[in-house]
Amino acid sequence: MEVSLPELKEGMLFDLSSASGKDVAYAASYCSEKADPLAFAYSGIDIPVLERELSKYSGRGPREAGAAIIAAKNLREMFKDSIDDKPALLPAAECYFFSRLPQKFGFSPKITSQMPQSPIRPRAFAPGNRISLVSKFRDWVAIKKLFLEPGVERWEISGILSGINETLVKKAFDFAGLDQAKLAAKAAQLTKGKRKSYQSIGEAVQGISGTPEETAYLYNSALSTFEILPYANRAMLSKQYPEIKGPKMRGRKPKG
Repeated sequence: MEVSLPELKEGMLFDLSSASGKDVAYAASYCSEKADPLAFAYSGIDIPVLERELSKYSGRGPREAGAAIIAAKNLREMFKDSIDDKPALLPAAECYFFSRLPQKFGFSPKITSQMPQSPIRPRAFAPGNRISLVSKFRDWVAIKKLFLEPGVERWEISGILSGINETLVKKAFDFAGLDQAKLAAKAAQLTKGKRKSYQSIGEAVQGISGTPEETAYLYNSALSTFEILPYANRAMLSKQYPEIKGPKMRGRKPKG
């Protein structure tokens, strides 16, 4: 993966030629930790507004996090304050908030680079004038690129980073050694019969338990049932920027 932006100029190369699944989970989560915050930073939401709200929260574990969500007042109004004159960015504000909330309660919404036990480490290289992810491991092949030519828009940068991040989060879960079928069934029970509301989200989160990896999967799965992915993703942007899902997004070559 390579990123050439004022906030981050870094190339990261992982040798996966003899890697295990845990190695790939580590590499994917490591790169996601680089892409995710930048995708939100370029999305158009007012992050300080969301961070002021998040500063009110603290506790231990999903049960307390769920209770805090249930007790929260005026979340929707706060989200609206964070998107100014772009109401279609409400999903992005929700995704940011629910991606950052778990850290206030000591758990993660996704696999982190500290979870998989892996000896591999990235080799640094000088990035080109682009943002890209090129990966190949077994049957996983991904090529995503955006060339940073003059005139590229901030939303385009957010779009490519979000697309890269989606892939990385998913593959980290896929290769982390989890029993995803069992966890998906548990997540379905947590959300059964619930319609999207912050009350329902809080109730579902209260029922999450397991190892750090299992907790991350259950949180992710439960939130996705309510059409919120707790990490940067293209769907959070597509209402405001329909071109992000289009086949002619500048420089992007979606594959894998």
